[in-house]
Amino acid sequence: MPAAWLLATALLARAGSEPGGEAPTAPAPALTPAAGSADRAALAGRWVLDAERSDPPDTLLEARGAPWIVRQAAALGNRTMDIRVDGETVTVAVSAGPLSLSETLVADGRFRPVKTPKGDTATARHAWEDGALVSTVGLALADGRPATVLTRREARGDTLVVETTLSDEHGVLAATREVWRRAE
Repeated sequence: MPAAWLLATALLARAGSEPGGEAPTAPAPALTPAAGSADRAALAGRWVLDAERSDPPDTLLEARGAPWIVRQAAALGNRTMDIRVDGETVTVAVSAGPLSLSETLVADGRFRPVKTPKGDTATARHAWEDGALVSTVGLALADGRPATVLTRREARGDTLVVETTLSDEHGVLAATREVWRRAE
């Protein structure tokens, strides 16, 4: 299993097991006016995961059908995230030890087909909502069922809170909350 796929699945909880290609099954949150440049700038910078204040990703990854080895890789320490913001373009680079992955998001509120780290197709929408960067990804679970991953990234001073929810047509399957602190 390629290291990039392991990192992408474990750290971003974004890779689908099968092509998604359709709009998410859960309703997308309503768009609100775009966040101001100050809100966007607050998200930018280098962040270090505060593992003691964060939920373990096991439940979310298991619900996604991630193999045991991927769930173990998610427990790697010393995770960092670098976020660059340039208008509607947000670059998120996550690393754990020698592994890293960078993803560029266009936060304009439109659904687009995207490639997952495994090479599958999913449908993604990224938008600024109430000062947070919200990503909605429609994909297929390992068993082929359509699902939605909703990720909200919000900077609160020197803390970045990343909340991720996985749901299908029956409701929430798993949720995690990660707390990151601004690197010094």
